[in-house]
Amino acid sequence: MLFTEDATYYADLVKNKKISCLKLVEYAIDNAIKLQPILNCMTITWFDKALCQAKKMDRQLQYLTEDERQKLPPFLWRSYFIKRFDRILGRDSNV
Repeated sequence: MLFTEDATYYADLVKNKKISCLKLVEYAIDNAIKLQPILNCMTITWFDKALCQAKKMDRQLQYLTEDERQKLPPFLWRSYFIKRFDRILGRDSNV
């Protein structure tokens, strides 16, 4: 699946149980692999870690009520990923 909408659209799909985090990550990995020969933009990939994290998110989401899911911000885990990525690269994400 080539992504044609912005990230909030896909966040709403997850929020409304139309697609899982795992499935979105699988699509993103698929796209990255298909586009790499053309774009030549990846030097490091952590596909396995991304899949594990998506599974964890799906498990956490299954315990939320519908009302709790609807109150989630669109990018609940975004800052977690950015801070973790920055830590791995040795950068200060608080700047």
